[in-house]
Amino acid sequence: MSEDVPAIESTHTPPQGFFAQHRLAIIGAGVFILVILFLLIGIAIGMAKKNFEKKFYLTQIEKLKDALTDSLDKRTELDKEMVELRGELKAKKDHVRDLEDKIADLKHASSKAEKTGETHSKITDSGGSAGTSSDPGEAYLRLKAGDCLIQGSGSTAANWQECLKKGKKTATPSAGH
Repeated sequence: MSEDVPAIESTHTPPQGFFAQHRLAIIGAGVFILVILFLLIGIAIGMAKKNFEKKFYLTQIEKLKDALTDSLDKRTELDKEMVELRGELKAKKDHVRDLEDKIADLKHASSKAEKTGETHSKITDSGGSAGTSSDPGEAYLRLKAGDCLIQGSGSTAANWQECLKKGKKTATPSAGH
């Protein structure tokens, strides 16, 4: 008899438990929780990166501030140095102008002396009783690098210029030391 009883085949399986019954809802909730978890992890990583970059930018800003203050300090020092150099340049230009004026005066004086010397020699040749001194006299110029001694009272401007050129030549090597 037992063989005669057909076995009941069920087309529908009965639910075996809570998880089997709500399987789709549990998978959906798990995916939702994983998405939220990954979202929170992403936000945490983004905030950490932002803080790291903020610290990096702050250190870069501090370095730039230091470099800028150093640059400004150096600029003020160089401005002061430029003012001093401009003053020295002006003094040297004034000195050169004074020397040029002296040369022009000496040229003028030498031309007058030559004219006076010609008239003086004319007077003595014509029998004038004025006595001439036999001492020609010496002109003396002291330079930083050396001295110049020019013979004769009627020293010409060319002699003076030559003396100044010699003084410049001897002064140039010692100025570099």
